Amino acid sequence: MRTCEERIIHIEAASAEEAYDIAQGKGKSAKFRYKNDEGNPVFFEFVEIKELLCLGSECGSDEYWYDTKTYLLPMEQKHKHIPPKKQLNAIRIGD
Repeated sequence: MRTCEERIIHIEAASAEEAYDIAQGKGKSAKFRYKNDEGNPVFFEFVEIKELLCLGSECGSDEYWYDTKTYLLPMEQKHKHIPPKKQLNAIRIGD
């Protein structure tokens, strides 16, 4: 089992496709690794976008949320937890 972080971030974009691309870039650029106090490797890596929503003006540009969850083999089993891009809310309903 691995501990995973889920984040909700706010992205300003002209379309759902643009927001998706920006989110992909942010996720991939946040990747890092290090050894913890016990000498074990820790990997912080982007798995995939879990949801994409079109939000109204009630959301501030600096708001985000995150949670940590434990998954068994998150990268290897991402197809079980991550829907296809076409099923993400903002992509599905259009701009």
